[in-house]
Amino acid sequence: MERHRARQRNFLIANEHIGKLYYNCSYVAIKSLNPAMSWCIEHTFFGSAQSLEKIQLIMANILTVFVLVFILFSVLSFWWRMD
Repeated sequence: MERHRARQRNFLIANEHIGKLYYNCSYVAIKSLNPAMSWCIEHTFFGSAQSLEKIQLIMANILTVFVLVFILFSVLSFWWRMD
């Protein structure tokens, strides 16, 4: 984790993951005039385009296999009804 300070606002960049999906989150603490209220804003982003492209490639392959199996079974069911 990296901790940064900019213009009296604290923010934190954290590496997080869900399963094998790794991503980055930036958290910004915003101070209010009322000390009882404080805000934290979170923004999720991918560290690089390479990790996003990898996920897109996997999803495209899954979709391609599903479509091919659907077409295959559609043709087989049509051919089976013809006999």
